[in-house]
This record gives sequence, C-alpha cells and structure tokens, in this order.
Amino acid sequence: MDGQPAEARRHLAQLERLCGNRTCEDYGDLAGAIDRYRAPSR
Repeated sequence: MDGQPAEARRHLAQLERLCGNRTCEDYGDLAGAIDRYRAPSR
C-alpha cells in the first residue's frame, strides 16, 4: 500500500473483520507498516 495510507487502513479494517481480532500476524504486519509510515522522519 505504498503511498496509499487510506487504502491501507481500509485493508486493516477488513483484516480485523476476517481475523476476528487484532492479533493475527497479517493484521500486526500491516498495522506496524501504517505506524511506521505515519511516524515523523528523523
């Protein structure tokens, strides 16, 4: 979802519904990528 944070968040919500929680590996991977994208560059 490089450069498409809104699309990534939609996928994240879909993963949460599919997994039934926020603990599945794919959810964690995408959530981490979104957090890194939102973090200010240092």
